[in-house]
This record gives sequence, C-alpha cells and structure tokens, in this order.
Amino acid sequence: MLILPFHRMFWYTAGLEVRTLKVLLEIIRAGLITLVLGAVFNALISRLYVWFGLDIGEMGWLINLGILILIFVLYQNKFQFSGWNHSFKTEKLTSPVTTLLIGTAAVLILMPLMITSAGPWFS
Repeated sequence: MLILPFHRMFWYTAGLEVRTLKVLLEIIRAGLITLVLGAVFNALISRLYVWFGLDIGEMGWLINLGILILIFVLYQNKFQFSGWNHSFKTEKLTSPVTTLLIGTAAVLILMPLMITSAGPWFS
C-alpha cells in the first residue's frame, strides 16, 4: 500500500518544504503578473498604433520585448516586495539601471513608429 506524505504539502510543516512551497507560489505569481500585465500593455499599445493608423506587422516582437523589460523593472522595484518569498537578499534596481531599462523599453516600443515613419530609408 502506497502512503503519500500529505503532511508535507501543507503550510504547518517547518523547514525546506515550506520554503519550497513559497518559492513555487512566487514563481506562479510572477508568471501570472507577467501574463496579465503583458496582455494589458500589449492591448493598449496595439490600440494606440491602430488609432494612429500604423500597421505593426512583423515588428510586434519589438513591442513585446519592450513590454517584458517594463514588467521586469516593475517586478524588481515593486511587486517583488509584496509576495510570499521574503528574503534579505532582495533589492530594488539601482536608479541608473532602472533609467537605462525604461529608456530601452521605450525605444523598443516606439521602434515600429520610427521605422514606419522613416519610409524608404529603412526598407
């Protein structure tokens, strides 16, 4: 007869099992944050491009990469400190790194606009 260690699946056990469960929950939380915020930002930016009459076409991956960078900055500076996995090692990104990443994300998000408005010089 197979006896499963169900007591190890719950919160009241101490030690490595609780830490593993917290890390697993934090990974699921980070994935859900990325999916939800990525979908919302992608929908908003795509609507803006459609509203301006621009076709993103094959350059949508640039926008998605910029959105992922923005979500990374937002997670590292805000969401990381409100989850289940609290550690003394977690720190916010430094101000120059945050500025560099946000600037890079803005350039990537605006790149289809720059490429389509450049016309024949970029094709």
